[in-house]
Amino acid sequence: MARLTLHFCSSNEAAALERSEFVGFSLSEVLVSTRGGVSLEASQGTFPWTQAVRALCILLVTYKWSESCLSPKEQEASAELSGERGSLAASLDSAISKSTQWLVDMFGLDSSGISNIRRLVRRANPERKRPGPVVVRISPAALKRGDIRIFLDSNELFTEEEFRALRNRLSWHPVNQPRAAARNDDHADGQVSKGSKGNGGTLSFSAPVRVGVCSFIPFYHGKQSSSQALKEESTLQDGRRLRMFLFNDGYGVGVVRGQYCCLSVADFLMQRRTSHLAFLQLDSLSPAGSNFNIRDIPVVAPSSVPYVMSVHYFCDPYGSVSELQRICMAEPSILGITDDPDTGPPQHRTIDAFESIDRQIDYKDAVDKLVFGRVTYYASWANVLAVITKPQIEQVLILEKLEIELQHLWYKIHHFLESLGGAHCTITRLRSRNMEKYQRYFDEIRTHYHAFRMIRPTAATDVVALRTCLAKTSKIDALFGELARFFENGWSAEKQRVRASQKASGA
Repeated sequence: MARLTLHFCSSNEAAALERSEFVGFSLSEVLVSTRGGVSLEASQGTFPWTQAVRALCILLVTYKWSESCLSPKEQEASAELSGERGSLAASLDSAISKSTQWLVDMFGLDSSGISNIRRLVRRANPERKRPGPVVVRISPAALKRGDIRIFLDSNELFTEEEFRALRNRLSWHPVNQPRAAARNDDHADGQVSKGSKGNGGTLSFSAPVRVGVCSFIPFYHGKQSSSQALKEESTLQDGRRLRMFLFNDGYGVGVVRGQYCCLSVADFLMQRRTSHLAFLQLDSLSPAGSNFNIRDIPVVAPSSVPYVMSVHYFCDPYGSVSELQRICMAEPSILGITDDPDTGPPQHRTIDAFESIDRQIDYKDAVDKLVFGRVTYYASWANVLAVITKPQIEQVLILEKLEIELQHLWYKIHHFLESLGGAHCTITRLRSRNMEKYQRYFDEIRTHYHAFRMIRPTAATDVVALRTCLAKTSKIDALFGELARFFENGWSAEKQRVRASQKASGA
């Protein structure tokens, strides 16, 4: 006998499926599927929030709800979907007939390679080959009502009133609304060109949005070797899985994956802020008791995580998240919900108060937008957002790889500047520390920087453009320029001092 668990998330009047867990028949493990169309976990399936998925959810919720009916006849009558072309029932029937991938991910295949969904449902007039409606029902012989568990916002539902309310929320969601209308108050085609001004609009999503996140934590591990970069697995103090990329120059980048279920732009930014502040409160990833030296140069030993940078991604095949909402997600300072622990979020307003923006927003210099195929990137100093119209895990992995390269170099430069003493450091001070060693290390960083900025002859066009965009919005050129000016100006001043000294000695 099969068992099924459904996890829903609500947003105002609407609700959407976020996760399903299925086991049964000959399956040896639980099949997990998550909403969004993109999953970086090989063991998880995905599903989009389409009319067919919504139809299946309504059918299952109604089937579970009918458990409280008095007679078996009433149970059968109340737990079915029927309809003509364009209806919920027809959409689900079409997906079952085509054995779409999301159904395979969600319910698996039998030993003959046939999708298990065909055992779970019974259909009358499938594919509407005869006149009249198609009817779709759950088969009690394959899936009993008592073997279904349903959660809404992490709370399990038990009563008829709770199931009725959830079904109404699922029925309310306007999946088939025209594409332009779904994009709220932006231009009719849903696009706001770079440099134009958004004229305001709603910040609440029409349905909950599942946003994937990859967070990057730079650190100095001190292990110098000539071998290739190493990968290690670890666990953070709060239990989250950490992947560590250890480079042979002594630096590393930790990567933590996760996800947010968001009801609005403000909800997303608050969850982002909470996550980032939790990272910043962790102890440094640098090994305790290490001798913090690079090329015989003493460096600063951070006691906590210095900073965290995250990229976010979600699937939006119907453009239901407006251009204005995407821009506000990419640039947190528009709403003032940043991850700066010193400033904090606006205290005079609650999350619910961020319902709309009633002013013009000029994001010309704040957000860079790139469009390649089915992926649109929004990059700012604080955030990188990838919006995908069709599942493309490869694009997310490319973005993750580029960000690891960037954060490796960015922190390496920043760490060296910090170890020099920042703006307060002088050539006179370095002279007493054997300046030639510092110069050699600067030359090494300069080589690394130019290698990062150099265009690879075999690189794809989108990778070249994305790398350039990330370099611009991260301000790594300005950071390196600050370091270069220090050494160039310093050596010039040192040479003048030596000449003056030699001249005075000769006189």
